[in-house]
Amino acid sequence: LTQEIGFTISKKSITLPAFETKTVTYDGKAHTAVVEESDYYTVDLSKATGVGSAGEYEVRVTLNDTNYKWANGEETLVKTFTFTIEKVTDNAWTKQPSMHGWTYSEEQVNASAEAKFGADKITYFKNGESFEALPEKLNAGEYSVVFSVAETENYNGLTQEIGFTISKKSITLPA
Repeated sequence: LTQEIGFTISKKSITLPAFETKTVTYDGKAHTAVVEESDYYTVDLSKATGVGSAGEYEVRVTLNDTNYKWANGEETLVKTFTFTIEKVTDNAWTKQPSMHGWTYSEEQVNASAEAKFGADKITYFKNGESFEALPEKLNAGEYSVVFSVAETENYNGLTQEIGFTISKKSITLPA
């Protein structure tokens, strides 16, 4: 007497790996995606290791055996995830832009500012003419200075304008 019995060997269900961090905000430092390791799959972080610019980076997880399947029912061996570095949207001055006037022939005052992200550029203006640095001698009058940080893929830009006055020097006539 013989009897044939059919049976099925089901694929082992593997839980999708956990991301410790899927998204970080740009901070000027290099980052690497952190994904849970397992003997059941291989994690490829080659495109998400030591990355520092805002953007999306691919993380690939490949099942190590065709007898495995993902617990969510997907039959594909390779699962792709995205590790994201977000652009800073709240860039700010860490040292507020500052500039004040002085009296003609006194020592000039230099403008100063510092941004959380990016190099600040300082441009001076007088009657529509712009210059990157203060000339040696400036005549009395109204001036303005614009502090700016250019926007990049990593952070928003900043701009602030401040007016200042170089006052006329008082001269006392001899008696």
